[in-house]
Amino acid sequence: MSLTLLSRLSQHSLLRSLRVLISGNAVAQLLSVLVAPLLTRLYSPDDFGMLALFMSASAIAAIPISLQLESAIPLPKRQIQAARIFAASISVAAISTLILCIALGGYALYSHLVGTQPHYPLYVFALAIIYGYVLSAERASQYWLLRSDRIKLIALGAVIAVFCSASFRLVSGGLAPSGLTLIVGAFVGTGAALIAYVKSGALSTATCHWQRFSLSAWPTLITRVCREYHEFPKFQVPQRLLNTANKHAPAIVLMGLFGPAIAGFYALAERIVHLPGRLVSEATRKAFYRHAVKKTHDEQPIARTQLLATGVLALVGFVPFTTLFFCSPWLFKFAFGETWVQAGQYASWLAIWIYAVFVNTPSVALIPILRKQKRYLLLNIVGSTTRVTSMLIAALFFSAETTVVTFSIAGLCYNLIVIADVYRQVCRYDQQLQR
Repeated sequence: MSLTLLSRLSQHSLLRSLRVLISGNAVAQLLSVLVAPLLTRLYSPDDFGMLALFMSASAIAAIPISLQLESAIPLPKRQIQAARIFAASISVAAISTLILCIALGGYALYSHLVGTQPHYPLYVFALAIIYGYVLSAERASQYWLLRSDRIKLIALGAVIAVFCSASFRLVSGGLAPSGLTLIVGAFVGTGAALIAYVKSGALSTATCHWQRFSLSAWPTLITRVCREYHEFPKFQVPQRLLNTANKHAPAIVLMGLFGPAIAGFYALAERIVHLPGRLVSEATRKAFYRHAVKKTHDEQPIARTQLLATGVLALVGFVPFTTLFFCSPWLFKFAFGETWVQAGQYASWLAIWIYAVFVNTPSVALIPILRKQKRYLLLNIVGSTTRVTSMLIAALFFSAETTVVTFSIAGLCYNLIVIADVYRQVCRYDQQLQR
């Protein structure tokens, strides 16, 4: 009986897509791990500090730069409508990039005139803005590939990006190591993945539709797409920015009230606890998003699909996250030394929150499909306010560990509420299909 069930699950289209995407991510992650010791011998901590600043700035810039329109590419049934969204996403990102670069240039001119010197070189932020556009183009391409069921090409692109970026950084590190070299390596990797997508011909089905759009019609095209999919710029952009703020809030609070050492313990703990889920969660989000969109196009119920994906993630994550919950102090002592036992104590409690985030991946993917971004932005605002307030109270009156425990339990409750509420919305959707 169990063998029959496993055989059926292995043939499920969602799980087949997951297997391909996870395999590609695994190879990419393995390459990154293997190259990391070599890079640390070629580049200085200051170089990596500049890279960290660049990556953080570009990740934030990439959220609003395209108004998140690329997330809507798989939603319409007709290819011509999806091509319009693709074109609007790329165009909006280009316009936003130009505006941000002009604004940064104006700030640079003002700083020069008043004689002030920025703490960080402004060219890093300029490159981060441009790289934000490159990331937006990559995301738009991947959503089109998802729509076209080119799952293997997405997985291959992840491997190509890491391989080309690592190769460039290794070669350049032997010749002229610098923070700028590491930054250029990011452009090389993502650019190589984009070139692979274009060379495969997979994007030609989108670009061939663009020939129908005259240059004078593009402003109307962008306006029409923004109006039709207004939930994405109005609600999804602030929600993503809020999620980014939530991610960094504990480190900021711990730094301000308990000092940099405690914040460092937290930063390491969060980074390690995220590792088990990072490999699977992004692949799950992409595969489940496309699978659920197909079901809505065919007017099929999706509640069972949500339960299947959520259950699979709960099973996959149970052992690693349970191990982290019970064994993190010992694991951190063994891996990093006696000094980092406190980070292991934080990791134990962070595991329950990150596990809930991991299991919540299919539910979050369903929100734009159901067009419920406004509802979940409001829920996110309430949840974030509750989490940050409870964390601040714990930090002011109790210990640093109590602060981490409070934030983690609040995060667990929020994600469980999201899973339950999305399931309720999905059940309503299924009931409407049966009428």
